[in-house]
Amino acid sequence: MGKRSLLNPEQAAAILDWIRRRPRGGKRLHAFFATRYYCGPRPEEAVAMRVEDVTLPEPDAGDQPTTSGASC
Repeated sequence: MGKRSLLNPEQAAAILDWIRRRPRGGKRLHAFFATRYYCGPRPEEAVAMRVEDVTLPEPDAGDQPTTSGASC
């Protein structure tokens, strides 16, 4: 896949912001597409995710990977 067909960080941020501001389903769809962009699961994996499946880094961790070795 060529670089020209991928979103750059600015494009992704703009799209995610637009999605989040939608009056119906914006927060839910924002979570879905942000997970897809940042973590890369297949659509069916993203839909099947539950809160219990996610471990967020500490606020001061920056972009460091989690200690479990998982990137998301």
